Amino acid sequence: MTLMGNEHTPVRCARHQIKTARQDPLRPEATRQRIPPLARFIAMRILMLPVSVFVIISASFFLMSLLPGDIARALLGPVATPSQVARVNSELGLNQPIFVRYWRYISDVAHGSLGSSYYTGRAIVKELSSRLPATIELVVPALAIAILLGITLGAIGAYYTRRRPDTLARFGLTVIQSVPDFLLGLLLILVCFSWLNILPGPEGQLSFADSPPPHVTGMYVIDALLAGDGSTAVSAIRHLVLPAVTLGVVYSATLGRTARALLGNALTSEYTQFGRACGLPEFRLVRNAVLASRTGLLTYTAVLIASIIGGDAVVEIVFSWNGVGQYAVQSMLRQDLPAVEGFVIVVGTLTVVVYLLLDLASALLDPRIRFDVSRRS
Repeated sequence: MTLMGNEHTPVRCARHQIKTARQDPLRPEATRQRIPPLARFIAMRILMLPVSVFVIISASFFLMSLLPGDIARALLGPVATPSQVARVNSELGLNQPIFVRYWRYISDVAHGSLGSSYYTGRAIVKELSSRLPATIELVVPALAIAILLGITLGAIGAYYTRRRPDTLARFGLTVIQSVPDFLLGLLLILVCFSWLNILPGPEGQLSFADSPPPHVTGMYVIDALLAGDGSTAVSAIRHLVLPAVTLGVVYSATLGRTARALLGNALTSEYTQFGRACGLPEFRLVRNAVLASRTGLLTYTAVLIASIIGGDAVVEIVFSWNGVGQYAVQSMLRQDLPAVEGFVIVVGTLTVVVYLLLDLASALLDPRIRFDVSRRS
């Protein structure tokens, strides 16, 4: 009995020391263990947000500042005298060292100011905020069309692999991917407006005869519905159809190919074959394949959102849509650097927020990510 007691005494002492260390609230290891791994994962992603925004602000400033060209001469015209050019450079602060201008710009952004336009003199924040609702009104239905069309064609190709529906789906995705957005927009205008006359032309958000609804959100469809103006709401929806379809169709190709690959791997996996052997209905198998592929689909959906937000400028120009994309192109052509910098910051911040929400949604919806986070912790 004495030998047995001596044999187990070191084990009990070691267990007691480990238990005491884990219960010690002053030890950092114990504090870390009390924080759930998923909560630490979310906290780290949120803490990275201001760092990413700071990198975007710095990159936009230096890229715009290092571009070749004489901004003052572009503002004054080719007949400006050297004294006039020097005066404008002094007024705009362009004759100061680049790091002095960088520090001043960072300070202004920290106080909520993106500067003023060289041409209009208005604050960039006001100009972007007045145009951003129009872009959101265009991007949201375009994103819905891209997701619906892309996942549908991808699912058809994955389910009917190497059969006629798969061939037709791949052919459709190839055609969509090879057509530029401006060309598709012009073709839709030619067919739907010039030939069939079933939808309005490139007039913007409303026709010239319509009056904008009272401003609430800046999105004409929602504002018209809130005001109870049915005719204006219908007109805004009809003007929205062609640009939204153009963006949605063009950006559905990449998501469709990705969905086909992900769903194809899931539908040919061992658990799908086992479920089919057990007699599960086909819709259950497809549903399980979609659930198994949801993380990858969420990832490419976030990439799609960022691509549509940053790449709708050409479509806005084609359809005279008064959004931030059209504003950015006009500012680039006029060398209005504060406006371009403001556009890059706003779009970049929206993209970072979208990716942050994607990480959070993936961690909350996919148990595999939660398990991986817990295992690494």
